[in-house]
Amino acid sequence: MLAHWENFYLITGGAAGALIGLMFVVVSLTSHISLDRALRGVAIYMSPTIHNFATVLALSAVATAPIPSWMLADVLAAAALAGVAASLRPSWLLRPWLHHLTAHWTDFWWYGMVPLAAYLGLGGTAAAVWREAPCTPFLFAVVTVVVLMVAVRNAWDLIIWVTPRAKPPPEP
Repeated sequence: MLAHWENFYLITGGAAGALIGLMFVVVSLTSHISLDRALRGVAIYMSPTIHNFATVLALSAVATAPIPSWMLADVLAAAALAGVAASLRPSWLLRPWLHHLTAHWTDFWWYGMVPLAAYLGLGGTAAAVWREAPCTPFLFAVVTVVVLMVAVRNAWDLIIWVTPRAKPPPEP
């Protein structure tokens, strides 16, 4: 079903894997933040971003594996369910009607709703695989790229928030 798409998934999976590694650098920049604030930030911002990168990495691995279509559909459905669950937490914690929250209004959309829509699209892709629809390879590719681009955008958002707040290294 995904014949001739190996290079695409090797590139997207490789990009996601490399960007997961770079997220460790971002985490190291947060060492000066209080533990309570860091844990809240990890739950709302960092974990969903890492989840999105890891999903693209896993989907790319599955896409290049020699597995039957029914198994691909099952894996995509499971990934869609996990993604929906992972998107619901930041959606709930960043809901815009909370006035005491200091999050930017776009965080609700980029960390919650856009990934939620992408994972619902992944569920649709699983259904397309089960039905052996001719548009399946393109749908799978679009969803993969959307999840990757959301993760890149959110990683960038984290970096521009964390970097100005990072303390300079102590002088010797």
